[in-house]
Amino acid sequence: MRFSKPNPSNRNFLTLGESALAGKVHLHVRPPSLTPFLENIKSQLESFFPEGDPRLVVGTLSSDALLTRMKQIRDQIMLSQESTELLCPVWQELGFSLEDLYFDAIRIRCVPDRYHENPEAISVSYIHRDPWYANPQCQLNLWIPIYDVKKDAGFRIYPHYFTNPIPNNSNLFDYNEWMEMGGFQANQTPVGKTRIFPSPKIEPVDNSTIDVFGESGELTLFSSHHLHGTSANVSGIARFSLEVRFVCYSHLEQKIGPLKVDNKSIGSTLIDMKSVIAGKKLPLSLIQEYEDFFALL
Repeated sequence: MRFSKPNPSNRNFLTLGESALAGKVHLHVRPPSLTPFLENIKSQLESFFPEGDPRLVVGTLSSDALLTRMKQIRDQIMLSQESTELLCPVWQELGFSLEDLYFDAIRIRCVPDRYHENPEAISVSYIHRDPWYANPQCQLNLWIPIYDVKKDAGFRIYPHYFTNPIPNNSNLFDYNEWMEMGGFQANQTPVGKTRIFPSPKIEPVDNSTIDVFGESGELTLFSSHHLHGTSANVSGIARFSLEVRFVCYSHLEQKIGPLKVDNKSIGSTLIDMKSVIAGKKLPLSLIQEYEDFFALL
């Protein structure tokens, strides 16, 4: 167990979240309450594609038209209180206490067929750890396919690097500068500015890679510390999925999380995470204590 602070010795089991932070990838998890949540998301998504199946319509749109439409969809879902409320039973079925949870947003992502052939989309495929983007060591990620995603059309995890470093340029990433340029999923970069997308300086070598895909109604839970990257989508249709990044207040207090091995980014996304229940932000003193603890390890 690679926690910075071990769990109490009288415990002989790990929760789902703790086992994920210890490196386990929970694939094809099917909480029953995920179905009504996805029905809500699909309804919102399909309202923006009156032409037909969004996965097929994407292929008929110009890059600018798709970017404009996706921004509208993202904004609506991120601001939807109903969507957040419908996600709460999913968290509970996974064993999390809602009072303990803080998250940034429900983010929708579209990966068009053969997107990797578009030079303007190259940053989408960069292999990375979320902590290189100033995400905390205890962050957990939910990846949720909205429609079925075929094998090799999702993303790939490189578990060898959970405890092993890889040369990268995360030292160039500053979260405050990133947010000033629009943050995650921004469509444009301000004139005269350069957006840094951290990535490895060498090709990862891992004989135990995990191919993450799944049917609608399934999800994958994993530690954001895992090295991972989007797979080339050659399925013939666009891939629509959701990403939810969250932390547990109790993990922050106990300073739980995988050890930093190669992250040199500046700042912390914790300042923008909010309580699932009350919508309140985390205390700055707690954020500082947590980040300082891992900086010293």
